[in-house]
Amino acid sequence: MEWWSIVGLAVALIAVVWQHLYYRRRLGMVEAQLSEALARATDGNERDPLTGLESRGSLEKRMEADCGAGVAAVLDLDDFRRLNELLGHLGGDEILRAIGRLLQASIRQEDRAFRWGGDEFALIFSGVEADVARLRMSTIEERLRHFHIRNYGEVSIGVSWGIAATGGRPLRDSLDEADRAMYASKRNRTAG
Repeated sequence: MEWWSIVGLAVALIAVVWQHLYYRRRLGMVEAQLSEALARATDGNERDPLTGLESRGSLEKRMEADCGAGVAAVLDLDDFRRLNELLGHLGGDEILRAIGRLLQASIRQEDRAFRWGGDEFALIFSGVEADVARLRMSTIEERLRHFHIRNYGEVSIGVSWGIAATGGRPLRDSLDEADRAMYASKRNRTAG
């Protein structure tokens, strides 16, 4: 065999090896994209499409479990119907979207935020005491008093909220207690 044949064969072999490595790398990238898309599709079933928070279905799945030490909180917008009438349903949707972003930005990675339904939200603060959760909820309440909504400007949004410890019992019980505390807060606001 001539030397140029050997060189040609070596070049061809290098090209085949390079092509194999290229397609193997490309296949790895496609697998990663497929995994990411699958995770997003699965996550889509667990997310509220309007607010981007975890959905009621996701919350329901956790209801019977003990979520460990921490605090459950329930937050309800006061007089949301008035805001919907004032700004229209698209304005109301924008408020809910913005509140979803605010709640997500107000919690740590280990905490959870859910849209429970309509204009009611649930939060789970992991590994904190009631005074810490109370401070976080007060901060959220204060930020909503002077809330800026894209295309609508500043809107004062009143909220009522309640909290309850989570440790050692099903989340459902903690949320029920927090919900009752929220309604007591709401009654006190309207009575005062």
